[in-house]
Amino acid sequence: MGAGSPGPGPSPSNFADKDSGVSFESYSGAGRHLRHYDHLLHTRPADTTLARADATFYAE
Repeated sequence: MGAGSPGPGPSPSNFADKDSGVSFESYSGAGRHLRHYDHLLHTRPADTTLARADATFYAE
């Protein structure tokens, strides 16, 4: 990368809109996703309908 070029990472156009969700799978724990529970984030398997919903985040 040259001087003045943007750094690595997603650009704003790569973020999900309010109608499409995004989930994050753990790099070190395949099959484990970031989930919210009791206002905290955890890495847990997303193996049920509720777990998949908990592991899906939407932009507002």
